Amino acid sequence: MSVPFTLIVPEQLTDATFVSSNVPEADYPVWTTGTSYSVGQRVIVTTGHHKIYQCITAHSGVNHFPPDSPTIWAEVGPTNRWAMVDQSGGTVTSNPDSIVLTFTAGKVTAIGFLELNAASVQVVGTAGGSEFYNQTFTLSDEANIQDWYEYFTLDIDTATEAIFLSIPYISGSQFTVTISNPGGTAACGNMIFGDAFLIGQTQYGATAGIIDYSKKSVDEFGRIQLVKRNSSKRINANVWVTKDMTDKVFRKLNDARATACLWISAKDQYECLTVYGFYRDYSIGIEYPSYSILQIEIEGLT
Repeated sequence: MSVPFTLIVPEQLTDATFVSSNVPEADYPVWTTGTSYSVGQRVIVTTGHHKIYQCITAHSGVNHFPPDSPTIWAEVGPTNRWAMVDQSGGTVTSNPDSIVLTFTAGKVTAIGFLELNAASVQVVGTAGGSEFYNQTFTLSDEANIQDWYEYFTLDIDTATEAIFLSIPYISGSQFTVTISNPGGTAACGNMIFGDAFLIGQTQYGATAGIIDYSKKSVDEFGRIQLVKRNSSKRINANVWVTKDMTDKVFRKLNDARATACLWISAKDQYECLTVYGFYRDYSIGIEYPSYSILQIEIEGLT
């Protein structure tokens, strides 16, 4: 195997770049100044934050702005509309039938979608009122079906990621993404967009796994139970980097330190080798005159 190893450092969706969405932002009432709240009540803050907060200290008619009042309000997470673009792990945007999001951005040459529950994903790019990009990715995966018996009896695996690379860069672009699941619930855990950076070529020997945070608990009677908790993906890869790219890759990786990025190790071949997370460790060995070998370990946010 020798396939592209690509890095996307994500851009942040903001109020200034958000255009529209068919997902309502109405999870809970919008927080208002001067309102009395009791313990357990939830509100949302939309402009600039798009978060859900829960009251942990009752108060009456006092202006305690939730993002600035951690002793009064506890942050629960992003609103449903913004969960897929909040650049964290473990949050999901969902909506009946489809999710349609329109936004503007800086330099975007790639968009990745992870933790999908959908039949298809479409990305349309426009600039100056003209369409310059229109691609649809169908997520149904029937690769394991060998005959008609298996077609009717086996569960059909469905891909959970869609990655769009080689999007032409045009300044002032606007993108509309449509995540479709007709008759069901469309869902997306992460949408990552930005400028794709080709690091090198992934080689055989890459590994994928998870770090499981589940725990065994034992009560006072000695009964053992397994407490299921979250997990995070982990991959290790060996990547051939050409000599002329070695220093550029070194600088790019240093700039991406402690930053959640989308790492695409084997697009269209091994979905398990795509991860949204951060690198734990890397080294570049100057092994040969024409190329170097990057060894990198990446831990996902989910």
